[in-house]
Amino acid sequence: MKADLTAPVLPVPPPECAAARTGSAYLYKDRAEPQSIILFAGSGGCDSGDSACSNGNASTTVITSLEITDSGVKVVDATDFVFSPKWLLQHPEKGVLYSTDSSKELDVDAMSISSDNKLTVLNSVPSAGGDPVHTVLDFLNKYIFVASYTGSTLSVLPVNTDGSLARWLASCSTMGAA
Repeated sequence: MKADLTAPVLPVPPPECAAARTGSAYLYKDRAEPQSIILFAGSGGCDSGDSACSNGNASTTVITSLEITDSGVKVVDATDFVFSPKWLLQHPEKGVLYSTDSSKELDVDAMSISSDNKLTVLNSVPSAGGDPVHTVLDFLNKYIFVASYTGSTLSVLPVNTDGSLARWLASCSTMGAA
């Protein structure tokens, strides 16, 4: 069945979502332990062109996995391979976390989430726009729509069967008269 790209896109959080998605943080209940919640949060680093970075002051950027339980908070993992995560999105069926990345080649990164909530890079693909800042899955969870600041670009990335991303198949700019 081919996805209908003209259908309305409704961002439906996965059923395990704890209803909290802010900035570069994504919360969901751990399926293995109903009493715990996992928070993935992106932080740190410099945007490309930041003068603080060019002076050797660049900070490490990580995506941190935190487990939140009734007894407290513990760090599960801190992964430092994503330079400037702007938005995190979890695929509701594939155990994959996506991050917009405004460094490198303005990519969208796909990372698998292991059973112990650690991240491993699957791949990175260009977003087809400058400074990608937001992503949303289509209602069939087969395509990711990426919004970018620079050029007011919207692009469509197919999701592969393993959750990795294919090269963008459509892109348009919404720049023009307001």
